[in-house]
Amino acid sequence: MGMFNSAGLMWSSELVGWGSPGRNPTCELLGYYAGKLSAQQGRGALSELQRKRQTLNFWDVPGVYALYKGDTTVYVGQANRIGDRLLAHYRTDHLVGRWDAFSWVSPVDIAEKIDSTKPQDIEQVPLPQGSPVSGSMDKWLDEVEALLILLAKPLDNRQNPSFGDHTWLFTQIRSDHASATQAEMIEQLYNTLVLKQKVP
Repeated sequence: MGMFNSAGLMWSSELVGWGSPGRNPTCELLGYYAGKLSAQQGRGALSELQRKRQTLNFWDVPGVYALYKGDTTVYVGQANRIGDRLLAHYRTDHLVGRWDAFSWVSPVDIAEKIDSTKPQDIEQVPLPQGSPVSGSMDKWLDEVEALLILLAKPLDNRQNPSFGDHTWLFTQIRSDHASATQAEMIEQLYNTLVLKQKVP
């Protein structure tokens, strides 16, 4: 059991299912573990089925996060439910429009959730007795947030951090409930306005 047991690096705000009250209330912060869980899976990329089995919803996970605009760190914070706090930054507070990506770390051990038949929500769980940070979740959040605020000036640091073997590093996967990205909207507009005019 390590200090960081799950993490996501430079996830895009455009791939999150932020939910729409009434029409589409589903909120999803999806990521999949890209590593092979057994030698029987062979080499190369994961199959689509295996990727789905290794996909989890991290919306309710407690952790510490950083917001970025391009390569610039905009804000570092903590939350008992990362998804709810990110949603506030995305829609309602003073950080709206000031960030486009985020990274996060959590002490929650997700090993037993991997290789399920469908994406699972990760419930909040207390820190186990063997955790390097003995004490409450609030203490863990406070200490890690303080460390990141102290060190978060990574403009010249282009190398990803090494979390060690105890941390499962997840790659973000797009939620089916995510809105269209700017690139997709531009392409759709182009197809509607330009390509249709060329048709005789």
